[in-house]
Amino acid sequence: MASTLTSFRAMFYLLWPSETYFERVEDVPDYVVKAVEMFFVLQLIEFFIILYQRKPVPRLNDTFGSVAAGVISRIPKLFFQSIELTTYVWVYNNVHILPRLSWNSPVTYWVTFLGVDLAYYWLHRLAHEVNLFWASHQTHHSAENYNLSTALRQATLQSYISWIFYLPLALVVPPPIFLIHTQMNLLYQFWIHTDVISNLGPFEYILNTPSHHRVHHGRNPYCIDKNYAGVFIVWDRLFGTFAAERNDEPIAYGLIHPIKTFDPIDTQLGHLEYICKQFFKVEGWENKLSLIWKGPGWQPGLPRLGSTNFPEVKFPVRVYHPNVSSELSIYTFSHFLYVLMQYSAVLKYSKNYSTPALLFYTIILIFTLKTFGAIFDQKKHALYYERIRLILMLILPRLTIVQSLFVLQTHLFVQIAILLSFLATFCFTQVAPPENNISDYLSDDDRRRLHFILGDTIPRHLRDDPTLSGTLSLLESLCDQAKISEQDFNCLIHAFNEINCHKNLICVKQTLKSRLTIGQLVLFSFNIVSIFTFIILMVFLTKPKHSMSDILLIKSGNIYGNSASADAFNDAQDRQLTFTDRIVNINAGWTSDTLDYATFLYSNNRSMQHDRATYCYSPYTSKFSLNSDESIIGVTIYTVTRLIDNLYARNGSYLVVG
Repeated sequence: MASTLTSFRAMFYLLWPSETYFERVEDVPDYVVKAVEMFFVLQLIEFFIILYQRKPVPRLNDTFGSVAAGVISRIPKLFFQSIELTTYVWVYNNVHILPRLSWNSPVTYWVTFLGVDLAYYWLHRLAHEVNLFWASHQTHHSAENYNLSTALRQATLQSYISWIFYLPLALVVPPPIFLIHTQMNLLYQFWIHTDVISNLGPFEYILNTPSHHRVHHGRNPYCIDKNYAGVFIVWDRLFGTFAAERNDEPIAYGLIHPIKTFDPIDTQLGHLEYICKQFFKVEGWENKLSLIWKGPGWQPGLPRLGSTNFPEVKFPVRVYHPNVSSELSIYTFSHFLYVLMQYSAVLKYSKNYSTPALLFYTIILIFTLKTFGAIFDQKKHALYYERIRLILMLILPRLTIVQSLFVLQTHLFVQIAILLSFLATFCFTQVAPPENNISDYLSDDDRRRLHFILGDTIPRHLRDDPTLSGTLSLLESLCDQAKISEQDFNCLIHAFNEINCHKNLICVKQTLKSRLTIGQLVLFSFNIVSIFTFIILMVFLTKPKHSMSDILLIKSGNIYGNSASADAFNDAQDRQLTFTDRIVNINAGWTSDTLDYATFLYSNNRSMQHDRATYCYSPYTSKFSLNSDESIIGVTIYTVTRLIDNLYARNGSYLVVG
């Protein structure tokens, strides 16, 4: 709890300088990982504030797109160390030009604070002004909603260019201090991705705030290429890139040319693919290189940053929102949350898994996220991909290479949930979006008649407004009065009949048919209950095998010294384990009748060094006997080491590890 609160304070740069003094990189806490729980808590709080303020709630598909992009961006960390930190440490250790700052000095704190933020400003600015860099950064700007989940929409490729901008600091600032300030700089930028905070008064002149960052994410002409700051907005004021939020013009979020997909891979690599295609289209090497190093909007004959005639935003803004049913959206997002839980565990314990296992897991993860993206994109074969994914979820726990990564799916209730999900995919219908929206068919006269039919219980100023926004306000008013809902179109069908808008009537009826009717829901629920009952009966009526779930492993060894001065324990493999050591992880592998191996990871509390030792117990059947209906299904691990027998005896002591 204390570490989470510390991460929360780091999110607002509220750590005292003395709390940031670390002499070694290994001692620096990972505040970003520790703040993950806080991310979701703050998003939940933001959701309730949005409801209270009666603003549009975040869309599930857009939220998925943001969080999935964040998941993809963290995958390289399963295999590689941060290139940003690695290059920084190398320069600090090998390039000695300027005198070094002390790691425990307030001067170092403030120099690093300002230095990291200034470096981020130029990194961020060039990520908008250099096409190749924009290919890595545009992922973050592709969200068409603006909320805290948008902050998680991170780019995978950006870390491979960001290290360049921080290298000057490596000449004077110790790596641990640099590392903690880059974390705080990143965490600060999480909470400014929100639309529920309007203005922070005098802080607006100094700090980057939600208002300033909303401008940065806008695609209104006055918002383009503005407000690059991380923490201090003074950099934008100083270098001429500042723009204040306008009260007379709502901000439209996203890219000037929307990517129109929720596929996380296309979101990450889409612009890079575009650059590659354009590279082979343009003629001459000068133009080819200009395409890479000039602005994203550059074309031959234009200035370095391209055209400044940005298209005006048309209101009301239409975002990319395929007509996926609510039931299918909730189903997909629920499964995505389960994948997130599993992914968090893999990230946390990634050092315990082999590289082939992590590689296999990564392939499955990418396939899973692309499947969810295909569902939200309403791709033709998306549900077929989903069925394949669910089948894989049942098979993977039985594959030795990734067995430990999917251990949760060995539980009965999880397997039942997967089976029910598989059956549910046959009940969902993917609705093809109509070629035209209902509003496209309506003239002003049609709207006047529609308002007359629907508007007897709504304010007169809404009924008398024949514009499209007036119609939308009228329908919103009817929804508030519970006269129509997302699932009930009877009121609209009657209204379109009255005003003889037959195309609208057909469109509404098609949408209505695409949804699960009450009868279908009842039938589906009955089938689910029947299958669930059948599975429960099968489980309890079938005689299970008896299993030996606990095996106690006792390693004999020698104690040197006595209880007062003893400082070492030598196991049978002559691997020294001091009394300041502790076992932090034990992995075991087994077949049905043999314990194959046990691996112990030792951690020294003083040196923070780790060591790994593997002991083989094969065959293990000589230690105990199994009946014909018994098998080994697991090994219970006690991670607390303890000595039994006489501490003063030089021989005969035991380390209990099983």
